[in-house]
Amino acid sequence: MESRRVGGAATPGHGDGSGGPREVEPLERADERGVGGVRLAGGGRGGDVSVFGEGYAAEYDARWPDWSGGDITPFLIDRVRRKSRTANTWLDLCCGTGHVLARVMAAGFAATGVDASRHQLVHAKRHAPGAKLHCANICDVPLKGRFDVITCLGGNINYLTKRGELQRALRRMKRHLAPGGCVVIDTNTAVGLAATAGMEHAQCSADRVLIVTMNYDEARRLGHWYLTGFMKKGRLYRRYEEHHVQRAWEAADLEPRMTQMGWRVSRCDSDTLGRARKDSNRLMVFGYAAG
Repeated sequence: MESRRVGGAATPGHGDGSGGPREVEPLERADERGVGGVRLAGGGRGGDVSVFGEGYAAEYDARWPDWSGGDITPFLIDRVRRKSRTANTWLDLCCGTGHVLARVMAAGFAATGVDASRHQLVHAKRHAPGAKLHCANICDVPLKGRFDVITCLGGNINYLTKRGELQRALRRMKRHLAPGGCVVIDTNTAVGLAATAGMEHAQCSADRVLIVTMNYDEARRLGHWYLTGFMKKGRLYRRYEEHHVQRAWEAADLEPRMTQMGWRVSRCDSDTLGRARKDSNRLMVFGYAAG
């Protein structure tokens, strides 16, 4: 696998010896009706486009170890165990392809995962076969019962871009959090999203190619990722496109709302797992419910 920067007008090589596809099927957008993806308020290129369709779900799953910024699950498990040795149920919101679920199950937790992409959950079922999986939006996930730990990691909270969505998601978390339980939210900050502005890169392997162009709207605090991917199907490569939109959520956005839920709040830097800084690209915010 190689990763290389490309110019804005560049496309994958066709039979040029670079490992790119020689033949390409006609353009196929990633499940625009929302079956298997979550629809986002887009704008820009193509308007509303669902994300994490079949092609990108496979790409995301294969590259998760690199894209996750390091496995923070051991850190979270240790932190949970320090607070409560009796905690044994874990709900992972926006669970993606199930890598976190697999790790918390290996640590002895009964795990439940929720994701809006059916394509992501196909991989999650393979990685965490013992987990309970639900395809739903985290703002109105129809679950029963309560959980000792609720996580929303990988900057997925930033996909809540519309007015009121963050508050709705937090209310759902409160509804499903057990007494004495812990909520963990990993968020991309404005500093982190702004750092991606103007970046373009390509990642290539024998059966997959992904080209990403990134922009940041500072006034609206919105990051935009335009993805063009090619996934090998037999002798051909199937093309897909996705437009991802994320809103920067800061500690100042999250902490007052989490305090309103009745939780005691703390935070750390998601990348270093140390003290949060003003220039942190990502923050991990913890909410602790009273026992």
